[in-house]
Amino acid sequence: MPLTGPVHPKDVFRDLLRVLEALDQSPDPNVVAMSLRDEAVAFVLEGWNSGKWTQWSDCHKLLEEQDGVGEALEEGLEAFDEVAVDYDDDPVIEDVDEDGGDVGGPVGLSAKTGPGGVDLGHEPDESDGDDSWSSVDGATVSGGHAIASSDPSPLAAASEAGVVTLAVARQVLYHDAKRTGDDVMLRHVRSRMQTEDQKTKDQATRIGVLLMERGRVARDAERQANLDRLADDRLAAKDLEALKRQRAEAEKATAEARLAHLQQVVVNRRDAQARKERDVVDRCFRRWLQTQYPAILARRCICVLRHFRLTPGALRGFDATIMRHVQDKTFRRQLFIKDIWIADATFTHAWSQAKGPFGGAPRVVRCSTCFQEIVNDVAPQSHAGHAPVETLFKLFEACVPRARKIFDGSYTPLRLLELNDYVLEKAFVYGIICLSKWLAPDEFPQGVFGNWPPPIPDGLVAEWTALASSPSAHDAQLPAHMHVGGPSASSGSGAPLPH
Repeated sequence: MPLTGPVHPKDVFRDLLRVLEALDQSPDPNVVAMSLRDEAVAFVLEGWNSGKWTQWSDCHKLLEEQDGVGEALEEGLEAFDEVAVDYDDDPVIEDVDEDGGDVGGPVGLSAKTGPGGVDLGHEPDESDGDDSWSSVDGATVSGGHAIASSDPSPLAAASEAGVVTLAVARQVLYHDAKRTGDDVMLRHVRSRMQTEDQKTKDQATRIGVLLMERGRVARDAERQANLDRLADDRLAAKDLEALKRQRAEAEKATAEARLAHLQQVVVNRRDAQARKERDVVDRCFRRWLQTQYPAILARRCICVLRHFRLTPGALRGFDATIMRHVQDKTFRRQLFIKDIWIADATFTHAWSQAKGPFGGAPRVVRCSTCFQEIVNDVAPQSHAGHAPVETLFKLFEACVPRARKIFDGSYTPLRLLELNDYVLEKAFVYGIICLSKWLAPDEFPQGVFGNWPPPIPDGLVAEWTALASSPSAHDAQLPAHMHVGGPSASSGSGAPLPH
């Protein structure tokens, strides 16, 4: 049972519920009266706060010992209409006949009779010292009353005496059953005599009177509670329309709650679908960024330098700009660049090996299939295999003059590989970002400027020949035929890359 809050009758055991209802009636039929519990809880808390009990070993202070039979009956049975039996009185002595007959009554009567209807259980002149019983013509009469008659019949004796009471009638029946040997009637009369005698003793005791009075009070209280419930039922019947209205409102609230739940389910499913679509787009973008974008950027830079080579004056001006920055040690300026992407090993495969800048075992250099097409055009494989450092130098030389003077010191190709998880295209994009930070946009327009990462292309096309619906921000500074995804930047263009 909870220590706080209301308690429904269904949550209480039936026997305990009867006790609680007998001790305290609740005005609400759907709530059990908990005044006794609240008083007990308040009493325990008061003792706890005052320091009367502070640990489990003090629990005996809260128990009230019952060491008397009378006190236990008074305190424990008043709610159950029990009738106490005072076993301190003389117990009833039961006799068993020799032929296996029933036990005797309170006076030890037997169904056996002798000649002339004489009771064999007592001798004719035998007396037990109790004046409350006397025998006349074989009939035993309570209270010292004897029936005198010349007729041996018990009915005649009762008529002449004029005192046919219930006790006399019972004694007459008992004598007749004994005389005729009717054991069934004899057992019944004995049982009734014993019960009446026991009830008389119980009612005469203080405990019996007290219990009967409390039982009567409990019955009256229960009867009044039933009347109150009937009155409440009649009032409830009068408020039938109000109950119907409340039921309709409850059903409406339930329907609205169900509708809100279904709407929330729809919203959750839409959100889940949107997250799934975002995950798909994000993975496609990461694949595009790590495989196609490095190739697109490399082709764009190579095409710009090739365009400069077609114009000797422009190429000489670009070379002079690079040399001026080399002399000014611009390319020695330290840069702080965040990790451009988290390398996904499923987008690349093992391509070559390279030693670390600080020694140690050779490291595996990875490269995507898409970027290998650029590598094969710029730095074909030699008879000794691919050399990652030399390949990066050749890629940078195809994008900017004096590349070996630019990528020196702390920004050698080997250091770029070490900074970029030994992924070839990631190291190349990192180097182009470094050039974009060292040079101005008008000096290196094909570089990477603006926010990183680049915007998601429309449709995430898998082919470079597809035209983008809108050019990116850094492509706006280039001619139309040099935009990312344009025909001139496509791998499908027929012109081979210059060496």
